[in-house]
Amino acid sequence: MKKRPIKKKVGLLGGTFNPPHLGHLYIAKELYSEFSLDEIVFIPVGDPPHKTDKRIAPAQDRINMLSLMISDYPYMSVSAIEIERTGYTYTIDTLTDLTKTFGNTCEFFYIIGSDTLFLLKTWKRFEQVFLLTSFLCVPRPGDPQGDIEKEISFLKSAYSARIFLSEHIGPDISSTEIRDDMNYRTEFKTQLSENVWEYIIKNHVFDK
Repeated sequence: MKKRPIKKKVGLLGGTFNPPHLGHLYIAKELYSEFSLDEIVFIPVGDPPHKTDKRIAPAQDRINMLSLMISDYPYMSVSAIEIERTGYTYTIDTLTDLTKTFGNTCEFFYIIGSDTLFLLKTWKRFEQVFLLTSFLCVPRPGDPQGDIEKEISFLKSAYSARIFLSEHIGPDISSTEIRDDMNYRTEFKTQLSENVWEYIIKNHVFDK
């Protein structure tokens, strides 16, 4: 009997990345090791339906900042798949496109925080999303472990979702607080990689 080819385990980390900070990098590094992933792909959103903040940096700046932040990690990359899509960005569309292109060679693991876990049922065509990817859930500081485990159990039972809970707690870092501090440019500097900080200042990313 012919053996099925072993698929690469690809972690997908989506977000606005406005800006990308060391918390994003920490999660990518820890989950890469914890779940024996082969690579991590950062997917900055284009036009997110749930974001109303007008201070979203231009797409190219967010791509550039992500590329700088992960430059020392060969197993990490950035995809512009959502930025290149017109209109609102939905995860189902991204996963459908990725599955059509790489489904025979890759198994996808979508990385989320526990806050997002409780919103999965509100996602567009969420039941189909569960068919296209597994989820790696990172508890956020302060989210009760019991509530997280209960929600995971429910989603597994009701929708056959494949969800794995990380042993790591996500760092308490906020992109919003970092942006708001750009006028002072002091307190939150340590929450960004040095090359991202320099890029923001040099290109006046949040002064635009």
